[in-house]
Amino acid sequence: MQKKVFYSLVMSSFVLWGCNNIVTSSETNTKVPNEIYEKNVVEFLDSTQVNLTSGVQLHHIGLTVDGYSALLSEKLERKIGRVIVDDEIILQQEQLTELLSDICSKVDIPELVTPSEIDIEKIQFDFPQLSKQEILENLSTITLIYQSEISSLAINSIVAMSNPDILVQRSIYDNTYDIRGEKITLGEVAACLKHPFSAITIKTQKETAYRLTAQYMKYSEHTDDKSDAFRHAIWNIVMAKEGWGLKGEKMAWARDFATAHEQGEKYDGLASEMDLHNNKAGLNYYDSVSKRNYSKFLWWDIETGVSEPSYDVACNYIKQKAINATLINKNTVSLETGRAKIKAVNSNNLVYIIPDNESY
Repeated sequence: MQKKVFYSLVMSSFVLWGCNNIVTSSETNTKVPNEIYEKNVVEFLDSTQVNLTSGVQLHHIGLTVDGYSALLSEKLERKIGRVIVDDEIILQQEQLTELLSDICSKVDIPELVTPSEIDIEKIQFDFPQLSKQEILENLSTITLIYQSEISSLAINSIVAMSNPDILVQRSIYDNTYDIRGEKITLGEVAACLKHPFSAITIKTQKETAYRLTAQYMKYSEHTDDKSDAFRHAIWNIVMAKEGWGLKGEKMAWARDFATAHEQGEKYDGLASEMDLHNNKAGLNYYDSVSKRNYSKFLWWDIETGVSEPSYDVACNYIKQKAINATLINKNTVSLETGRAKIKAVNSNNLVYIIPDNESY
């Protein structure tokens, strides 16, 4: 089967499986029209045996962020008896990362970016019908299955620990954390479920962005000014650099979570439009300077990593972009006009919406 990247598969890939059960494509979600497996994934699941032992009962492969959001919302609704919507705050950020970290420490996941011979043996145990050559040829799909395993367990844990009374108060757990007031919405949780290995270090990624903003722009917590423009751009670079996987997966993680972060109840009009633009500018820079690394295996060039800019190089570049950012004064334009003006700015440049104190 030809090697292919499968991270953007359409929603509907629900596969029932249990402890030591074979994964098949016979059980799929048909509630929404035109949501089907990509042909190559169906062929892969039909042609091999997947033999994992985590006891997960509902397996979902290739779900989008919206797909994970719908799945988790449906399960929570059944548990507590009311609809949970995308913009509803349901978790503290640290609670989710602790949950994912705990699951990953208990599930035997092999190294999937550059698997060693021992990792290949582990994968062959879970996929007993595949040769080493077939494993490397289909590593993207195999990786997706392992990621979905972690996400399945995370969903089950969130639902099992949910409390109707607490959820009504917009928080699943009793414990609270003060991490810059970071409570995450259902949509943000869904982005983390799509990229569970990257989400484990999301707290560190955010703290790094604030630290670099304070270092290069003097201010780290101002909003809507040039330092804020810098922070959002560098945050997306940090998420990509610190995210798990190959270049496409790392960029998808940054894009998915940063976009979800501005949606729902967290959407703040022109400020969110500014953030979304600067997120994209940061990720565009990362994409332009990061190079995919390949290793030769038989007659294939297998992607095995990415060469990335240092933080100093990236910050100095983004700082200049911030200094030269375009002002769209939120005090003089409507949301509609401001949004149009922001969209007119080149996607590689930054924007800000309040006068800047030029402290850098």
